[in-house]
Amino acid sequence: MSKLFGDYIRKRREALRKGSPEFSIRKVAKRIGIHHSYLSKVERGEPATLSEKRIFALAEELGDDPELLMAMNGKISEEVRRAIFESPELFSRLVHLVKIDAPAEGSSGDAELAALRSLRDMSVMKLDTDMHVLWAKPAPHWPDDLVGRKCHDALFGTSAPCPDCPAIQAMATGVYHAGEIKDHHGGAWLVGSTPLIDGDNKSDGFIHVGVDISRGKELERFRSEAERLMYHDIKSPLGGIINMARSLQDDGNLTREQVSCLAVLAQSGEQLMSQVSSSMDIHLIESGKLKYAPTKVDIATLVRDLGQNITSEARFAGIDLELSLNGRPLMDHDTVWAVVDKIMTARMLGNLTVNAFEASKVGNVVRLELATDKSVSIRVKNPDSIPESIRDRFFEKYATSGKSKGLGLGAYGAKLMAELMGGSISVESSEDRGTTVTVALPS
Repeated sequence: MSKLFGDYIRKRREALRKGSPEFSIRKVAKRIGIHHSYLSKVERGEPATLSEKRIFALAEELGDDPELLMAMNGKISEEVRRAIFESPELFSRLVHLVKIDAPAEGSSGDAELAALRSLRDMSVMKLDTDMHVLWAKPAPHWPDDLVGRKCHDALFGTSAPCPDCPAIQAMATGVYHAGEIKDHHGGAWLVGSTPLIDGDNKSDGFIHVGVDISRGKELERFRSEAERLMYHDIKSPLGGIINMARSLQDDGNLTREQVSCLAVLAQSGEQLMSQVSSSMDIHLIESGKLKYAPTKVDIATLVRDLGQNITSEARFAGIDLELSLNGRPLMDHDTVWAVVDKIMTARMLGNLTVNAFEASKVGNVVRLELATDKSVSIRVKNPDSIPESIRDRFFEKYATSGKSKGLGLGAYGAKLMAELMGGSISVESSEDRGTTVTVALPS
């Protein structure tokens, strides 16, 4: 083994060891099937050899490309030898680049090398216009006989391309397309296809690149499920705190200051309960598990109740609220009927109104304008504009700006709820006109 190779794998292993004791020389040697003293000789560059099997095992331990370690060790795998015979001109170009054009250490080539290493987790195929695989760098678990077969037949055993296949879209449009597909193992892949254009400006094939995102999808599912369980477990004790705080306010032995503190505690608990319930609704809507049973609901009453609750919050003191119906002040006897879910609609309007108040300053006026025509519409207005950094993605999940405790779920949840109830939601925002969020509901 060369000193250069030994230094390389020692530095790689020691870097990993800083994050985990599992990368001690004894444990790594044991996992690849050799004695630790022998691996120590390899790392010191002393006379010692590793078989192809051991080099591939070492590469997996270090998170490196096995072909890279083989080349560093002066060896070439059977697969690479076959590729050289099939495309000798490509190998010659590679050797020229390594010998002549290799960047000096510390230059921009470090980033180029890192980018090339990142490709080891990708699958790359060259397809013709009939979806036949002309060349492939396959992913683990993929069949060895890809070349010459149609990709969807080789990978999934189907006679037709995958639904929404990016290669089909790239063929139709002549430009790059990307999308997500499932493989026959149930894994998820983010794939993209780039058409190859010939001299007549026609596509004669595609480069099809895929990245395995199964692990990320699984982690996202676990995180979402953990959040759902946490929200569910929080609701019961939180309800007890709210009820106890409300009950203690009626105790005649308390001072006015103590009663005021209990009121703040109860109000904060109710606000948190609303946020927890909204988050649970978002999870259920995203997973398709929310049972929607619409009834006839008086939206005017919901808006009046919302106005009373939000203007009583101390944090919004100095910000006024105006309620209107068809251009005139909303009266106590007014009714506006819609076929919706009452609790969901209240949460949706609450999210939007709280957003408007949080974006306003003392002296501003927030307006809730009801209008009735073919549908029921509610416009929530505030004089400030949405920050440009999130204006184009206002309804996206986790989009937030300028709020230290904001999660970016209010507008996103409102959109999910409005659309689930058969309605729609939109936003207009500018520096001179402020922000208006419009919700339309079935009447």
